[in-house]
Amino acid sequence: MTHGRVTDGAFDPRGRWFFPAAGLALTVLLVLSEPARTVGLTTLERSALAALNVMLPLAICLATSRWVMASIAARLLPYWLWLTLIGAAAAWISTPAFVALEAWLRPLDLDGGPPPGDPDLRSFLRGWPSEAWEAGRVIVPVWLLLNLAVRWSRPAPIAGESPAEGRPGFLARIPRRLGDDIISVRAEQHYVHVETTLGGELLFCGFGRAVHELTMQGAPGMAIHRSHWVAWPHVAEIYNVGSEVRCRLKSGQTVPISRRRSREARDAFDAFRLLPARTA
Repeated sequence: MTHGRVTDGAFDPRGRWFFPAAGLALTVLLVLSEPARTVGLTTLERSALAALNVMLPLAICLATSRWVMASIAARLLPYWLWLTLIGAAAAWISTPAFVALEAWLRPLDLDGGPPPGDPDLRSFLRGWPSEAWEAGRVIVPVWLLLNLAVRWSRPAPIAGESPAEGRPGFLARIPRRLGDDIISVRAEQHYVHVETTLGGELLFCGFGRAVHELTMQGAPGMAIHRSHWVAWPHVAEIYNVGSEVRCRLKSGQTVPISRRRSREARDAFDAFRLLPARTA
């Protein structure tokens, strides 16, 4: 089974390494820039503060966007509006951690004076909105720019490949060279990895939207997990391993089935195997 071609060349912002690498680069840049709020701190302390300011909101953004894009909520608002809201939420949630670490490290004030005293809860709550606003003014644009790189990255075209026009639903997103026989679809952050009998490809599409389009076009399959959709013609069996339920594809790959969907998945698979078309 192939893993699919994404883009030719060394730089590919749709790789799994992209967001962690971008976070690391931003952390180093923040440390080297020595912002005013880190005056009086050692290099190690400045690095810890920079890592928290970058990695915590990035982790929150990635986790939240993965949950949103894999749910039906992804269809309720435009994609970029969702990303903006996720970035703003990450700034709001991260602010207490930023303030707490700064209070513990006690950097000097802008004039090089003595460290400020410990903030009390009341003053922190009053200042939370303004602190979150200041953080969001950086977090949201950076988060959108990172996703813009993912959004506009495209696979290098293959000579002679025909466009996908005229194909229904989710099939219109799949390059023609991969055919129409879908085996599985797997969530990969803001895009999905689709596997067909001819190969695999990363597509810019939320998992929730992909499942919706597959359902609307009547594809014989089901989302058996919040991150996995499988086509019943390519499923060999559904079985138990202890308390876990798994799906084995005819290709040999195993896919987890969420506990709350296990009964529905078994019933749907059994119903598919009993269809007259399967024995014709």
